[in-house]
Amino acid sequence: MTFDRATLPSLLNREQLEAVLHGEDPLLVLAGAGSGKTRVITYRIADLVRSRGVPPWKILAVTFTNKAAEEMRERLLGLLGEEGGEVWISTFHAAGARILRREGEAIGLPRSFVVYDESDQLSLMKRVLEAAGYEKRQISPGVVLRRIDAAKNHGLGPDDLESEDEADGWLVADLYRRYQAALREAGAVDFGDLLLRLFELFETAPDVLERYRRRFEYVLVDEFQDTNDVQLRLLRMLKEDGRGLCAVGDDDQSIYRWRGANVENLLAFPEIFPNTRIIKLEQNYRSTQIILDAAHAVIAKNPHRMEKKLWTRNGPGEPLGCIVARTEREEAERVVDRIRASLRRGVDPSEIAVFYRTNAQSRVLEEAFRLGGVPYQVVRGRSFYERAEVKDLVAYLRLAVHPHSDVDAARVINKPARGIGATTLGRLQAAAADWGVSLVEVCRQAAQVPGLSAAQQQRARAFADLVGRIALAAAEGAAGDAAEAALVLSGLEAAYLDEGTDEALERLENLREFVGAAREWDARHQPDPDDDVTPLAAFLEQIALLGDADDRVSGPKVSLMTLHASKGLEFEEVYLTGMEESVFPHVRALGLFGAPESLEEERRLCYVGFTRAKKRLVLSLAQSRYIFGELRFNAPSRFLSDVPPRLFGLEDQERLRPADLEEIDEVEDAAFDLDEDDGFEDDYVIDYAWDQRPEPRKRPKPPRKKEREAPALRAGMPARHASFGVGMIEAVDGDKVSIRFPGVGLKRVMIRFLEPV
Repeated sequence: MTFDRATLPSLLNREQLEAVLHGEDPLLVLAGAGSGKTRVITYRIADLVRSRGVPPWKILAVTFTNKAAEEMRERLLGLLGEEGGEVWISTFHAAGARILRREGEAIGLPRSFVVYDESDQLSLMKRVLEAAGYEKRQISPGVVLRRIDAAKNHGLGPDDLESEDEADGWLVADLYRRYQAALREAGAVDFGDLLLRLFELFETAPDVLERYRRRFEYVLVDEFQDTNDVQLRLLRMLKEDGRGLCAVGDDDQSIYRWRGANVENLLAFPEIFPNTRIIKLEQNYRSTQIILDAAHAVIAKNPHRMEKKLWTRNGPGEPLGCIVARTEREEAERVVDRIRASLRRGVDPSEIAVFYRTNAQSRVLEEAFRLGGVPYQVVRGRSFYERAEVKDLVAYLRLAVHPHSDVDAARVINKPARGIGATTLGRLQAAAADWGVSLVEVCRQAAQVPGLSAAQQQRARAFADLVGRIALAAAEGAAGDAAEAALVLSGLEAAYLDEGTDEALERLENLREFVGAAREWDARHQPDPDDDVTPLAAFLEQIALLGDADDRVSGPKVSLMTLHASKGLEFEEVYLTGMEESVFPHVRALGLFGAPESLEEERRLCYVGFTRAKKRLVLSLAQSRYIFGELRFNAPSRFLSDVPPRLFGLEDQERLRPADLEEIDEVEDAAFDLDEDDGFEDDYVIDYAWDQRPEPRKRPKPPRKKEREAPALRAGMPARHASFGVGMIEAVDGDKVSIRFPGVGLKRVMIRFLEPV
C-alpha cells in the first residue's frame, strides 16, 4: 500500500496521527507495549517525504537491532517505493561504522579498518596481558574487556578509570591504554569504538560534525529507553536544540541497564531538549484489558516513571491463571499439563511461551516438556544441557566414570585455563595414538612424552591427578556429591567466582543448578543393590537420553525463554514461572545487596513479561525450590501481591492472600492433588506469608551424604552458608572468616555457621 496522507485518519488512532503529523519541535512519543510504535515511525517518515518534501537521504532512523532496521526498511519500501531505500535506517553502531568509513581518516582511522568481534577482542586482550607481564590470576581478559566496554558505553577513557574508587582502576586503565594502542596498530576498532571514535570525530573535526548536522534534518530514534550515555551525547551533537528529533520509547520497558542502557535519557528528554512535545500511545492492540490492568498494577509501584496506563478495545478477556505447586518439578509438570490441554483445544504451539527469570530455571522445564512429549524450543539461548559450562562439568563427570573418554579429556584439559595449550595437547594426543592408551593415561606418563618441558609435564600430571580425585569422589557417594566435588575440584567454580561478571555468575548459576539436578536425582532414585551401575553413571545416562530427545522434532514448537529474551515478542498464551521472592524479583535486586534501581528494573521486566500475552496469562510458583542444590522456601513474589484479586476472578476482596492463590489454582486445575507423592515426608508444612520469608515447621530430609571429617577452613576454600549459599573464603581470623558470595558480596561470618564444600 503506497502512502496517501488523506487515508491516515482511517489507519491511525488520534495520538498516532498527532505524532505522525507533528512539526519540527523535539518530539517524545511514549509508546506503551503493543501500541503500534513502528507504524508511527514509518508513517512519520513517509509523511515527511511525500507531504513535506523532505529528501529521504536527509532522514536518519536509528533502531537497536538489525532485525528492526530491516523490518522498518521493508515497510518504507512498501509506502514509498525506491525512495524508501534512500532513508538512512540502521542501528547506532552501523551508522557509526558508515560515517567512520567515510570520515575516519580525520582521526587517523583508515577507511579499511577492521571491526573486531568478541573472539578477536579476547585474543587481542590475551596478547596485551602477556606483553604487559600480567598474570591471569591478577585479572582475567574477559573481566578487563567488560570493564572497558562499560567505560566506552559511558564515554569514559583510561584517565577516567584511574580516578574511580575501584581498587584496580589503575590496572584496568593501563590495560585499556595498551588495548587501544594495539587496536590502532592493527587498524581495527571494537564494537564500543564505533560510537566512541565517532564522538571523537565529531568533537575534533567540527567541519565534519556540521556537515552531518546539515545532512540529517530529521532524526528518529526507536527504543530510546535503551540508549546509553554516548548515544545520547552523539544525538545532542547532531541535534543541539532538538529540532527535527523524534524519540520513541517506553521507560516501563527499559530492561537493559546491565548493558549500559540509561532510562534517565528518556525521563530527562524534555529537560534536555526544551519545547519537547510529549505524546502518549496508550491504546494497546495486543492484549486483553485484564492483562493490561495486571501489568499496570505491577509497574505503577515504580517511583521513577512517566505516568501512562494502557487500554484496549479487545475486551476484558479471561481472568489470570495461577499455578501453586509444592516443588519446582511439580510446577513444571503442571505447566506442561495445561499447555497440553491448550494444544488439544487447538492452540498453535508457536503461540505459547513459557518465561523464566534466569537461564538456570529452564532445566526442570525442559525435562518436563521432553517427558511430556510436548515439542519446544529454547529461544535466544541454548538448551540447558547444551550450554558450554554444563557440558564442561558433564565432561569431568564422564571422565570420572570412563577415564578413557578422550573426547571429554580434550574438552576440559584446559578448562579452566591451566597452561595446557593447543601445542601441548597435540603432543599428548599424538603420544596417546602411538602408545594405544587414553589421553588421561598419557598425562600420567607425561615425563615420557617427547617435546614437553618440565612445566608442561607437571601440568599434564596434575590434570590426570585431578581426574583421579573426581573419580574417587564419584565412587564414594551419590551423583549430587560427585557433581559438587567436580565443580569445586575442577576449578570451574573458583574461575567463575574470580571473573565475577554477570555472565560468569550466570554460568555458575547453571552449574549449581546442574548440581541441584543431580541431588534431585539422588532423592528420587534409590540405588539398586543388585545393580552395579553407580548413581553417577545412571544420572549421566538419564541426561544423555534427555539431551537426545525431541531435537529432531520439526514443526511448530512451544517457546521457552528468559524474560529478557521475550522483549519485542507476543504470544496468545504466556506462562510466567518462578513467581517467588529471590527468584523473581531476583535475589541480587533485594535486601541489603540490591540497589533501588535494580528492583525497579525487575518490575519493568515483570511488566514486559505480562504484556507479551495476548489472550491468556498464567502465573506459577513453587512453595519449595532446589536452587543450586539448596532447598529454599521463598515467599510468593511481591509482584503477585501487587495484582488486584479481581483480575484472578476474586471480586470480594481488596488484597490477594496466599490462601487465595491455592483456591484459584484448585478452581482452574481440579487435577491438583496435595496428597500426590513427591518424595517428601507427608507432614511437610511451611508458613506461607507475603511479608516474610517462610520457615519450614519441618523440612524435608535431604539426600543422605557419606559422613566425612570436615577439613579446617582456610583462604581459597569454598564453604556453604545456610542463607547465602556457597562462597569462597578470602581470609580466616580466629573464629571468623571473610567470605565472598556470588550476588551477595564479601561477608564476615562465624566459622560455626559455615560448612566446608
